Amino acid sequence: RVAHDCAWASLSRDPNRRPLLFRVPAGARLCRLPSGSSLWHSRRRDPQGPEVAPGARRTRPSRHPARSTRIAWVVVALVGLALASAAWWMAHTRQPAAPAADANFVGGKNCVSCHAKQANAWRGSQHDLAMQEASVQTVLGAFAGTRFTQGGVSTTFFRRDARFVVNTEGPDGKLADFDIRYVFGVQPLQQDLVEFPDGRLQALGVAWDTRPKTAGGQRWFHLYPNEQLHAGDRLHWTGIDQNWNYQCADCHSTNLRKNYDAATDTFKTTWTDIDVNCESCHGPGSNRQVMAS
Repeated sequence: RVAHDCAWASLSRDPNRRPLLFRVPAGARLCRLPSGSSLWHSRRRDPQGPEVAPGARRTRPSRHPARSTRIAWVVVALVGLALASAAWWMAHTRQPAAPAADANFVGGKNCVSCHAKQANAWRGSQHDLAMQEASVQTVLGAFAGTRFTQGGVSTTFFRRDARFVVNTEGPDGKLADFDIRYVFGVQPLQQDLVEFPDGRLQALGVAWDTRPKTAGGQRWFHLYPNEQLHAGDRLHWTGIDQNWNYQCADCHSTNLRKNYDAATDTFKTTWTDIDVNCESCHGPGSNRQVMAS
């Protein structure tokens, strides 16, 4: 229908529904869409460009391209500033995590239940045998009355009941008997440790070569073959340089505490494990034990 300067078009093809009418400006042309609805468009000429095709959307170029670029950079800068401010706020307002409880040494035996494979691989290694109590199973040297002489001092190794004993020059320069309390190391040599009443453990200067006899081992030898060492010398087996507590213990035992008392010049040295156990390298295991349980 055409009424004066406007035309009316229907968007509905359903004869049972009332048509939806809208006003069409005069001079506009009606187009038929695939759905059958009618739609109008104006076929006007763009004063700044070519004629716009029917149904196409006309875009007009920006009259101020430099201004648009500046605005875009300002927006990017503002967004970056906002993100940086948010990151700073989160970093400075977040509550620090509660510190973990101080870990304690629990002993390597408490690691085995979770790390049986590693424990089996460690057992019998030089770490495991770094230091042991003297016994028939651990003492490798010949204690059958064997005598070794060096620098005019004779040292004799023998058994007394179940004990391993050495007769050699003591701290006073006189020959005396000393019980072997611990053995130290396993390959290529083993030293013997004598315990004194003041808590000191002293390493004998005569050691046992644990190599096979075919390789020149299975014999007693002196660690300082070219030295004439006697009581009072710091390299003598009773001197400070052969003191286990001070010189050797840190590397051969786990969680070692020397506990030296300067007032009485005595040691009360303790350890968690006598050998190089799990916690020597991995640190105190109490927190891991709590997590595992």
